[in-house]
Amino acid sequence: RKPLVSIIVTTKNEEEVIGELLRSIQKQLYSKLEVIVVDDDSTDATLEIAKCFPVRILSNGPHNPEISKSIGCIVFCRVFPEIQF
Repeated sequence: RKPLVSIIVTTKNEEEVIGELLRSIQKQLYSKLEVIVVDDDSTDATLEIAKCFPVRILSNGPHNPEISKSIGCIVFCRVFPEIQF
């Protein structure tokens, strides 16, 4: 039985690369993947592109970009509570 692997992607105006990144993740042979996009108030088409993929999207609004990284870390810690930092 394979464990679920969560891939956390932090974004801020990444419309030029987000589609390619998410397509690449979809091509992975490992089947138990979930993708969580943590967006830092992108003003371009990042979120519209991400919504075309089977991902969960978290948005922190117009805040400090470090908050997105912190949200990603919190999600990671909830998914893998046995890992200590």
